[in-house]
Amino acid sequence: LSTYIERWLYTFKAAAVENTSFDRLESVYYTHIKPTLGGFQLGNIKAVDIQTLLNQKSTEYSYTIVKMIRQILSEVFQHAYTEGDILKNPMANVIMAKRSKFKPERKMLILEDAEVKRLEEAAREKYGTGRPLFVHGNLIVFMLHTGLRCGELLALEWSDIDFENSTVSVTKAAAVVDGKQVCKAPKTKNSRREVSIPRFLTDRLCNLMVEQTKTKESLGAYWKGNNWLFTQSDGSMMSYSTPYATFQDAIDRYNAGKEPADQLPHIPFHGLRHTSATLLIAAHQDVRTV
Repeated sequence: LSTYIERWLYTFKAAAVENTSFDRLESVYYTHIKPTLGGFQLGNIKAVDIQTLLNQKSTEYSYTIVKMIRQILSEVFQHAYTEGDILKNPMANVIMAKRSKFKPERKMLILEDAEVKRLEEAAREKYGTGRPLFVHGNLIVFMLHTGLRCGELLALEWSDIDFENSTVSVTKAAAVVDGKQVCKAPKTKNSRREVSIPRFLTDRLCNLMVEQTKTKESLGAYWKGNNWLFTQSDGSMMSYSTPYATFQDAIDRYNAGKEPADQLPHIPFHGLRHTSATLLIAAHQDVRTV
């Protein structure tokens, strides 16, 4: 199913909706659908599988989120049915729970100031062995302070970072085409841009480069990297689902054993992009620029 949805998402849906709408659909898919149903065979999915997913999500998330999950699955299975890829549409018998059953809507899925500081501190934490608590802490903090889209983040190369002027050039984005992850031009002409990054972040990127070089030398011929800023453990381009899964796992690890008041909220990975914009506005940046 994951292969089928990603092909539909990037080949059909991306051209039919505005960038902001597509960002939300993409985030909902990677956060809520792929981890649960992504491994199923397209033709083997039953209405009960989808209904179970929606019922579970309705106890944890708002009506808006669950409605979007249902919307994605409805369009995908309708597409598969009209294309003749499935004989029966499993969404025909799937229903939404009553609105009163859902968690109250949160105004905006962002981190508050105190939560941002906790996240930054957690991203620096390490176990006694020196291994970071957040596997991709640098990626999470980078997203938080640049507001890049996930695809733009994954397509970054070291040559895109200007260490002297503390900027990052966004010239491409990762996308899934026919089941393979590739780099393409950004969504729009205006998506090509230079983004300022705080000096402390360029210092962290320098450390990341050193760590990456050591890993590359230790793996030798097994290193599959090119010039990617954020990579899988073997140096290859990071898959789309990794940031979403890593961020949620990082929150779970940070929250373990802490009092509710000291925990980080479970927001989608895309919520870091919203948080980034909010931080800029709070710092009195021009809204048009933001």
